[in-house]
Amino acid sequence: MRPPKFITDVVYPNIELLIDLIFLSSLPIGIAALIGTLIAAWQGLWLWAGLGLVMLACAAIGIYARFIAPKQLHVRRLHIGTPENGTPPAYTIAYFSDLHVGRFKRAEWTQRVVDAINAHTPDLILYGGDFYGHPPAHLRLADLLGPLAQLKSRLGVFAVMGNHDHGLHDRTPRKAELHAVLPQVNIRILHNESFIAANEAGGLRITGLGELWVEEHDVAQAFAEAAEASAACHLVIAHNPDLMQEISHRADLFLFGHTHAGQIYLPFAPSLGVPVKYNLYRGSYHLPQGHVYITSGCGEASTPTRLNTWPEIVIIEVWR
Repeated sequence: MRPPKFITDVVYPNIELLIDLIFLSSLPIGIAALIGTLIAAWQGLWLWAGLGLVMLACAAIGIYARFIAPKQLHVRRLHIGTPENGTPPAYTIAYFSDLHVGRFKRAEWTQRVVDAINAHTPDLILYGGDFYGHPPAHLRLADLLGPLAQLKSRLGVFAVMGNHDHGLHDRTPRKAELHAVLPQVNIRILHNESFIAANEAGGLRITGLGELWVEEHDVAQAFAEAAEASAACHLVIAHNPDLMQEISHRADLFLFGHTHAGQIYLPFAPSLGVPVKYNLYRGSYHLPQGHVYITSGCGEASTPTRLNTWPEIVIIEVWR
């Protein structure tokens, strides 16, 4: 199921890096355009001043995408059921994914994400995979992910593993170190399993699937457990949205990460550099199996640039 290694490890990253170099150059271009515009206006060369303003506007977009957007943490809200006036939700669930700590973002960013999630006092917290992004050898995952221990929810914190967590794109995989760290920060990995997270308010069931690209997913096993006991609300978490091609079971909400919602989102090439096979890579989709949501994630892998995408956490409110 994994695309050719040449595509995932060479083509995709280099496309992103090439575009990133263009955006990185926006800072000196912007400075030059500003100076040129002022000189042209001073000399009354209005056509050149106008062209300078156009270049300055383009440079401003590049500066924003390269230096500002990746640091803006947004909050997305989803509803399951029909909100009733004055009635609080039965459950509030926080979902986030793709921290990719180590290469571009460090423990300070992890802390910021944790604080944003805790501010919503969730009953349950779910994570969609790709904890680390190939940190330098001198950085300890225990330090980069340490703030996750401060996540607060009465029903716990649960996660699935992503392709980067398995070391598919790293010459020095640190999967064992990651497995040692996660119990220390009170995160339980769900591997092709399903369980009742809560029995009150009709019940809340969570199903977690293994990573698609390393052939560790077992849809039949996970959903066989889900069928053992019914629940009013059923959420499924996995890393790669291509898994929907193998799922025929229904659920209230399927949650994925992996794509970063395109990360560098160009209107004429919306899925450029998105490492998925099928056309599920950004936001909400309503399929026969149920509502699918693919988050833009909290971090970046090959380049820190984000265009028309922002880091996000997802707050899910369940009414039943």
